[in-house]
Amino acid sequence: MKAKQKLLATISSLLLPVFLTSSVFVPLSASADSALLSTDKTAYTEGEAIMITAAGTGSDWVGIYKKGENPGAEAQSIRWYYVAQDGNTSGKAKNIFESENTLRPDLAALPAGEYTIFLCENDGYKVLAQTDIAIKEKSDVAPASVVYEQNERFTGSADGKLIITAEKDAVPDSYAVFWGNAQGKLADYTSFPLIKATGEVTTYTMVANTLIPKGADRILVYAARGKRLSKTCATAMLPKGCNDYDFGKPLYEFQVLSDIHLCDASAPESFRNGNFASALKQIKQLSPNTKGIMINGDITDSGTATQYEIYQDLVKKAGFDLSDVRCAIGNHDFFGPGNDKLKLETFLKYTNPDSDTVYFDEWIGGAHFIFLGSEKEGNKLHAYLSDNQLNWFREKLAEKREKNRPIYVFLHQGLVNTVAGTCEYQGWHGIAQAEKFAAILKDYPEVILFSGHSHWQMESAANMKERDDKLPTIFNTASVAYLWSDAQACIEGAQGYYVKVYEDKVLVLGRDFGKEQWLASAQYLVQYGSEPPVEPEKPGSSSDVSSPTTGASGVLPLFVAAAAMFFGMGIYILCKTKKASVKPE
Repeated sequence: MKAKQKLLATISSLLLPVFLTSSVFVPLSASADSALLSTDKTAYTEGEAIMITAAGTGSDWVGIYKKGENPGAEAQSIRWYYVAQDGNTSGKAKNIFESENTLRPDLAALPAGEYTIFLCENDGYKVLAQTDIAIKEKSDVAPASVVYEQNERFTGSADGKLIITAEKDAVPDSYAVFWGNAQGKLADYTSFPLIKATGEVTTYTMVANTLIPKGADRILVYAARGKRLSKTCATAMLPKGCNDYDFGKPLYEFQVLSDIHLCDASAPESFRNGNFASALKQIKQLSPNTKGIMINGDITDSGTATQYEIYQDLVKKAGFDLSDVRCAIGNHDFFGPGNDKLKLETFLKYTNPDSDTVYFDEWIGGAHFIFLGSEKEGNKLHAYLSDNQLNWFREKLAEKREKNRPIYVFLHQGLVNTVAGTCEYQGWHGIAQAEKFAAILKDYPEVILFSGHSHWQMESAANMKERDDKLPTIFNTASVAYLWSDAQACIEGAQGYYVKVYEDKVLVLGRDFGKEQWLASAQYLVQYGSEPPVEPEKPGSSSDVSSPTTGASGVLPLFVAAAAMFFGMGIYILCKTKKASVKPE
């Protein structure tokens, strides 16, 4: 009964009729004493304390319901408490938000609407008193001011700080930040990740070396409460000339997708197939002359021939040749029937029939693309790179090497302690030979490594790792199937990169395929031509693999920056349906 679904109502049909009578809703009669229940007000604002005074004995209880609902088996209370138990005293006021008995988490914050509070007798549903209240929507007030302090690395960089000041006594939950101009928000860009308000003054450090869009001349900041934004915003003008750049026509373009997880058409997860189709359609529209689409593993959800056939069919329907797509193998591509040898043969048959190994390279437009991959299933998470593969990799990196020409490397599993989802304690970094792999990369700072596997969204502060003296530039490639957030939740979404290459720089541009917008905080520029500063090794640190850093201390002066952070446990997740709960695989 304490669940206030009421459990007794579920079993009451098996009990004596007299008990049943006490376990069903009994409407308040005209003679009932309404004075037993009162509230300090009848109208409240969202989040405001609701003080309830109730008088009763034993197991008399108070519950709050949406107006029109009645206590009983058909409706759960939103919050409830015993009047004279669990430390509560009859006739003493209690804030309903202090009740730990929350049965409807989606309503626990009591959003705007009309509600009825009931006082019920002796753990049953006989109503002793009731009263109605109304909760009005909280009107979030725009910030009083926002100041943008620019620390320019290059023309077009957004690497400064936002200093946001709230109106007095009107600090919101968070702030939503947009690129803007005189017409308002830039339509082709998402918002930045929500910035949690930390008090009257909130400071946010922009991701260094993120490009300011050409069409932006200001930053717009709204107060946010959930998905609801204030009607007006505060504005900070960008420094004059900060977006006055013209990189010209790129030498070539390509795209990077990851973790597609294509499913049988009849599967509940088949929405992922639609995500892939949408991504291909947008690539065809925005980059018709692309040099190729690079898929960084987990093309399929379980490695069956049927799923690979779906992959081929979707590629062809989008107007691409199969040769336009190059694929690295992922752990899910190992889930198919048969032994490791058969699984590898199936992968190669449908993705790269001209190769007899999962590792291969290709020169495209004068650039070197290298694809690596696990050669056996292992523990279903980690990549196993044989000595043959690692030796081959070392040789290929040296082939026609030019220090100021990027080399693109693709491996499904991430290198420990580099980008989102790869922290050692999370257990999802995924390379059995991590130290050997990192030792090879150390000598090739011109490498840009793309890793997937974690599904971590590109809005993460640790979405990329800048080049340092130990490792090259590394990008997290998110997922086209579904995403994993910094809030430790599986969320709907499909993301990938457009890569534009120029003589001395590479643009890596994050795309939200679901919203058909560019990701405001995932527009990176990697520059070449200078050696990175060497950071002194900290006592007790490993010389094999670097670790993510946070804030400005992790920012190096010439390459894309992402202030990295450590995140919670459990990264790579398999969502069974769009709305299903999530559990680690």
